[in-house]
Amino acid sequence: MYGRKQNTYFVNRVYPNLGLEFLDFTVIKKAKKLAVGRVDNHAWIDMNEEEILRSLGLILTDSDTGKEGITLASILLFGKDSTIMSVLPQYKTDAIYRVKNMDRYDDREVIITNLIDSFRKLMDFGKKHLNDVFVLDGDQSLRQDS
Repeated sequence: MYGRKQNTYFVNRVYPNLGLEFLDFTVIKKAKKLAVGRVDNHAWIDMNEEEILRSLGLILTDSDTGKEGITLASILLFGKDSTIMSVLPQYKTDAIYRVKNMDRYDDREVIITNLIDSFRKLMDFGKKHLNDVFVLDGDQSLRQDS
């Protein structure tokens, strides 16, 4: 309820004391490569990393202090692991695989990294434990008949 009553989204919280050096530029470059590879003449082709962040609204000015900084969303998407843990220590994704004993898990992976790398790690975890072919069409799971 607290979050719904706020006048802004919590992911837009600005961290003016954290500069671009707290982000992982290799992840930004990876996202740029994926975006440019999917769309010809993508707007990001000639942009550097900071320009990409600004175009996404991930660098904002805090309306209370007037200071500019990266947002929580930019930290979650592109932050270094240490940055994410310092800003949001409770953040983690816990992937659990249970088959033999429902009281215990057969395999587990705790993922504590940015959302872009987390997605790949979760997909790899799913591929490791799912026997059937797993295909996504957008965000819908499709059944593959052999």
